[in-house]
Amino acid sequence: MRILLVLLLLPFYGYGQQMEWSNSRKLKGTSVFTKVLGENNHGIFLLRHKTSIFSKQIIFEKYKTHLGLESSRSISLNRKRLVSSSVNDQGVVLFTTNYNKTTSLNELYGYYLDSDLQDLTIPKVLDASPIIDFYDRGDFTIRYSVNNKRILVFHTERTNNKKLIINLGIFTTELENIRSKQIELPYDYDRTVIRDLMIDDSGNVFMLIVNHKEISRRSENREIINGLFFYNPADDKITDYSLNDGTVFLINPRLSIDRKFNKINVTAFYSNNSFNSFTGVYKFTLPYDSNQKVSMHFEELSDDLISSLIGKVRMEKGIEVSDFQITTTVPTSDGGIILVAERTSVSSDEDILIISGVAQTTTRNIYNYDDVLVLALDTEGRVNWHHVINKNQSSMNDGGYFGSIIVGVTPSNIHIIYNDKLRGNGDIMQYSIDGTGEITSKILVKSERNFISVIPSEARQIGANELLLPTMRDKKFALLKLIYDK
Repeated sequence: MRILLVLLLLPFYGYGQQMEWSNSRKLKGTSVFTKVLGENNHGIFLLRHKTSIFSKQIIFEKYKTHLGLESSRSISLNRKRLVSSSVNDQGVVLFTTNYNKTTSLNELYGYYLDSDLQDLTIPKVLDASPIIDFYDRGDFTIRYSVNNKRILVFHTERTNNKKLIINLGIFTTELENIRSKQIELPYDYDRTVIRDLMIDDSGNVFMLIVNHKEISRRSENREIINGLFFYNPADDKITDYSLNDGTVFLINPRLSIDRKFNKINVTAFYSNNSFNSFTGVYKFTLPYDSNQKVSMHFEELSDDLISSLIGKVRMEKGIEVSDFQITTTVPTSDGGIILVAERTSVSSDEDILIISGVAQTTTRNIYNYDDVLVLALDTEGRVNWHHVINKNQSSMNDGGYFGSIIVGVTPSNIHIIYNDKLRGNGDIMQYSIDGTGEITSKILVKSERNFISVIPSEARQIGANELLLPTMRDKKFALLKLIYDK
């Protein structure tokens, strides 16, 4: 029996693909960085800014379905800060923060732009947080459900005895509050991290919290506790689940919501010895809308797989795998998970130059994005199949702008897209993997005389079968839409 991705309706026999390009154009200095907001019945919407931090002056752009630029609008934020922006049937929704001197609170505002990028609603205060120190600008976080019918507003506070308080607000697309909840946790504020946060279509909230019992960076045996918190707005109750104890380290845990079986999954790598390397994969499942039991499974990676990741000699010496970050976890139709992880690292290189008899030190940051690991876990958490995609990407002092991968999830396949070479003319590669583990590869865009690169950090999936990829073509900006048949 084939194991296909959760949205699959028909068996997989093959797939086709269409590509649509926008016109290339030179970007001005105030609109270099791009964020794809999404698509609705009126078109595709983008956000631009001068730097990767969206503040002061931002530019919204609206494109037609076939990528023709239709309109744009520049908005001055003044002293406000943009927290999040997205697109739904209502229009373009913006969330900004501002410090209110009268109340001494950081306030979160929400409002809409219409399909013509004009103000549709008046900004209204949705949440407020007291400041901790002079530089505190609030840690407001926004999350959207898959169907965009529920919006989660989240922030943390600190008690007088330095414990953690979490604040939840659940809103409709009309920005009407459905439920608010404040919870004090028995964790030290400075030693706790909200690792992941999700809301489902019914408004259920899931929080992945990591608490560092020992914070000494010199200790290789510090205790790190991972907990899953489930808030059900229907009965206004919160339930917590322990994911590990002090003998097991979970590395890079991620949440994923299985909409078919109404359950939440936590997937991570794990180690019995270290908090920054691993020898196996971990799966925790909480069926939150049924009487099924919670399950937890630790699965050691095979020697062949570890050897393919770090080499046979290192594997035989007992060295663990390191530097992999989980990029995506996708529920499958049989209750399992497909996990995509990438080997990433940042290193520094120093040079000493003698200028006019004076020694000066220059530092270069090197961004490395290498092999991709794809693991398929069954409903129990056992490894069904795996693939290692070998690649090598390295760049200096650019924040890894053209490095890393784009992961697209269509009904029948997972697609992994990346720039084959970051220096010189390189092709854009695509690997496609179906639910049975069958893998195919092809050159998505061949770079012959022109320089063409996708920008992975700015790409976004805008539909069940559509990806929108910002690209650079001979130093000009262009959008590439990929439309898959399956």
